[in-house]
Amino acid sequence: MGSLLSSTLAELVMQHTEVSILPHFSEFFTIHWFRYVDDIFILSNASLPIIQTILDRMTSHTPQITFSLQAETDDQLTFLDVLITREANQFHTQVYHKPTANTSIIPATSMSCRPHKLAAFRSFFAGALTIPSKPEYVRREIQHIFSIAEQHGFSRTLISRLWHQALNKLHTQLDPDIFLSFLGSLTYVPGTSERLTRWLHRHGYHIATTTSPNIFQSVRSDKPPPLAAAFQAGIYSIPINLPDGTSSAYIGSTIRNLEQRLLEHRRACSDRDFYSVLAQSTMAGGQPVWTEADIIGHARNPTILRWKEALYIHTRESINQPSMHLHSTILRATGIPSSFQQLPNNNSQLFHQHRTLQTGPTNSSQYSSLNPGPG
Repeated sequence: MGSLLSSTLAELVMQHTEVSILPHFSEFFTIHWFRYVDDIFILSNASLPIIQTILDRMTSHTPQITFSLQAETDDQLTFLDVLITREANQFHTQVYHKPTANTSIIPATSMSCRPHKLAAFRSFFAGALTIPSKPEYVRREIQHIFSIAEQHGFSRTLISRLWHQALNKLHTQLDPDIFLSFLGSLTYVPGTSERLTRWLHRHGYHIATTTSPNIFQSVRSDKPPPLAAAFQAGIYSIPINLPDGTSSAYIGSTIRNLEQRLLEHRRACSDRDFYSVLAQSTMAGGQPVWTEADIIGHARNPTILRWKEALYIHTRESINQPSMHLHSTILRATGIPSSFQQLPNNNSQLFHQHRTLQTGPTNSSQYSSLNPGPG
């Protein structure tokens, strides 16, 4: 649903189903098969069980579609917006309106251009002149259209004029020698747009008017509101107050969300995890400011996420080293000046070694060389 290929794929599936099923039944009875997308009208001299057999075969052939059968009732059957009635040996048609239908059109008092308001009635009159097969059906439909116009505030004189125009233009066609250049579209301004449209039409041009947006349309946003930072994924920063009075930050990345990652960092700090850079900082006297942790970058691809994390670490003050080596060409291509400074104490070497442990080969010799001995 919603794809540009939806109608094409639906037509391919229905045609394939028809070609696969209908030839097996054509020798048993005469059948007239009219289809509009997935709505099918069958006119047949076969019994109802045989028709149901066809639909069951079609359902088994295409399990994704369940075909349901609706037989005629009191010699009547609806197909889309047409009501077909059997009378003796003839079939008559009229416009069908669902009992629960609530026709909603642009009201007469709406701030919309006149052609847009009257377009619905032109369509109604076209259907009233082409679908009904009896004069009384036409009169009944015209009365229904006039009642809709009255409910929406249109004058009877205006709708009568449209009705007579539809009658006079029923069997006429536009002269092919007449060509109106399409000029474009203009925002509708009451009074001004009508005069401008008529003036341009006299000079051989045609324009379309568009409704001006209201306040709601101007300020609305169909995009969902962004998630809170605690529930977002991406590159995050945790501010840290260092023992010497300066401040730094821990920069990392997560493909889950910040809240889960902060819980893991808190647990590592409380357990005094030697293999956690943030825990090493707290053991050295640093104080992470958990409440000010925030997402500073986004990326959906995990590889791009790691590259962004390394760039943020390189360009900001942080206690951790980049998670991957950044070539000088890449750094120059970013155009971002580096503000990274190596920490002047021994802890920086410790953090650097720990980062190598996380990103390098995980063999036993490296673990034994970095794991502290007893005491």
